[in-house]
Amino acid sequence: MDTGAPKLSKAEEFQLKLKQDKERKERELREEKEKRIQEIKLVKESGKDDAAEERKRYEEEQRAKKEQELSESQRRSKEAAEARRLAEAENQKAGIEAKAKKQEDEAMKQAEIERKKKEDSQKAAAKERDEAAKKQQEAQRKQEEEEQRKQEEEEARQQEMAVKKQQEAQRKQEEEAKRQEEEEAKRQEEEEARRQQEEEANKTVEEPKVEAAAASVISVVKAIADFASDQEGDLTFSVGDMIEVIENIDENWSRGRIGEREGIFPATFVESSDAEASTQTGVIYRVAIADFPGENEGDLAFAKDDKIEIVALIDENWATGRIGEREGLVPLSFLQ
Repeated sequence: MDTGAPKLSKAEEFQLKLKQDKERKERELREEKEKRIQEIKLVKESGKDDAAEERKRYEEEQRAKKEQELSESQRRSKEAAEARRLAEAENQKAGIEAKAKKQEDEAMKQAEIERKKKEDSQKAAAKERDEAAKKQQEAQRKQEEEEQRKQEEEEARQQEMAVKKQQEAQRKQEEEAKRQEEEEAKRQEEEEARRQQEEEANKTVEEPKVEAAAASVISVVKAIADFASDQEGDLTFSVGDMIEVIENIDENWSRGRIGEREGIFPATFVESSDAEASTQTGVIYRVAIADFPGENEGDLAFAKDDKIEIVALIDENWATGRIGEREGLVPLSFLQ
């Protein structure tokens, strides 16, 4: 079997069959005709008496043959009509199939277009989501940077404010220290002026008393409260001042000295000092409450908790002190 031959449609197969049948009929007719001719020849040879009968039989055969041919022609016409009908049906079917295939192709093409459109839409949506995520991340990064910048600015502002507050506090402290120094200087000037007036007024009387007092220091006490008085002969002082007691007047009042100032003061405003024990031997010691590196030449530098021998009281703020073989000026405010 030739599998390589093209496959025929039903209409083509029917036409081929009609052609083959026609050729077969024509071949049979030729064979029949030749047979009849042979028979006629035989009849002629057998005798003329049978010629009429043979002719009659021949005519009947021809008439039958014509009828048969007519019947065959009608059959062939019917078959041709059927073939045309089948061909038309085949063509119609082929048209329908072609149309259906075309519609299927168009449907597939439309489906492909829809699929591609959907895929493009999904890609676009994914791209938009990615861009939105990137924008959100960028916005978050900028927000974090902005918050970090604001935090740094706030920290810098706080530091600047702290520095300014510290500077302001230092300035106020310096102003307060300067004011106190000025007030102290003014007070000292007033005290000095008052002392000079008192000395001038009681020169003949006070000098022997001062000399006598200077010769004997009973004890050293420390002020535990401020004592301010405008009474002549009172010894004013502030908390922490060290006072040399030169006379105990009674249980409530004593006479003392701070530097060159001398006067009476209430005993309840003072307490015994660590330096008191050493006054019995004539040597006064003070304990340093802070480091003093020495500000000028002639100062005695010392460290906190150093024990300093007081050689001489210069005024209410300064004294001459000694540590071992070193001797110099010491501020009383740095001593206990």
